Amino acid sequence: MKKLFLMAAALVFGVFCGMAQDEPQGKQNVFFDYFDRPNSVSFIWAEAIRNNVMEGIQKTNRVNLIDVDSKGTLAIEKSRREQDNASAGEDMNRMKVMSEEGANLLVKGIVTDVTSKESFNSKGESLGYDASITFTLKVIDPSNGTTVYTENFKFPKNLLTGLTGNITKAVAKSADEAVQNVASTMGKDMKKFVEKAFPTEGRIVELDEVKGNEAKTAYINLGSQNGMAKGAKFEVRVKRMIGGKASLKLLGEAEVTDVESEELSKVKIKKGGKEIKEAMDAGQEVVVKSLQ
Repeated sequence: MKKLFLMAAALVFGVFCGMAQDEPQGKQNVFFDYFDRPNSVSFIWAEAIRNNVMEGIQKTNRVNLIDVDSKGTLAIEKSRREQDNASAGEDMNRMKVMSEEGANLLVKGIVTDVTSKESFNSKGESLGYDASITFTLKVIDPSNGTTVYTENFKFPKNLLTGLTGNITKAVAKSADEAVQNVASTMGKDMKKFVEKAFPTEGRIVELDEVKGNEAKTAYINLGSQNGMAKGAKFEVRVKRMIGGKASLKLLGEAEVTDVESEELSKVKIKKGGKEIKEAMDAGQEVVVKSLQ
């Protein structure tokens, strides 16, 4: 009898452990490192780019972004960073410290080129300064040094921006101001970067509104602790096993309409309402993942 009880207890424990593993984790701790730069890029310009990228990522509220400057064991004094070819380095010892400090991932920036020049009209009068910025963002797993995602950026993206037709920014009166103006436009691209670099995954836990054979609204197991906000978009897939291997078949799309708690949000089914209802009715696991 005692043996049967222990076996039953172990089975229940295993089930609960399996359920716990399926639950989404909270926000990841992402450390934000210094940016590397060549001699041709000034410290001021590199800092302007870094600060605007960091602000853009922070505004998404999707990760716990931690500036390495706030960590005494990782901070590098300004005088050293102002030196030509300054680099925080990617050595394993430094990343080991990040892991010990609780970093799940690390964002590293490499500024490859910044150009700022003054333009003149036919009379030789200054039209002001324009600038272009090129850099790369790398997402690194500090536990092993592996790069998990890389994206290259070039600003401005529209040839009509800057001196030739920038209707959102005043004409820059200096090279520094021109670089700052361009750097301040990076926010929207950082939101896209976060969706690709740090995708959020969860599942539909319950259908809400159903009309006929179509699901119209539902609830997902992602909430404020996962950085959810109204307007967040997801692809919806059904999880299934084929030949002993996991498969995720695309069913449709959903969008968050209301964040109801730390662990729950309401979504509107934008596409695939019929297929989503069929999968839920069949007891299949229907998962959601950030739509890039």
